[in-house]
Amino acid sequence: MKVLAAVLLSLPLAACQTQGRFERAGENVDESIEEVREGVEDVIEDVNEGVEDVSDDVERRRKR
Repeated sequence: MKVLAAVLLSLPLAACQTQGRFERAGENVDESIEEVREGVEDVIEDVNEGVEDVSDDVERRRKR
């Protein structure tokens, strides 16, 4: 009985060793989404820096 239980408990581990095409596709989608998210964060950071630069220029021109 213990041997049967051990075999049944180890089956999910053996089943997870190889990935199917949908699992690989899902991982590719996840990686692509992460890359896009990082790119968007970079763009937002660049836009914020540009807004700060414009704001600084406006402040300097008002002081003249």
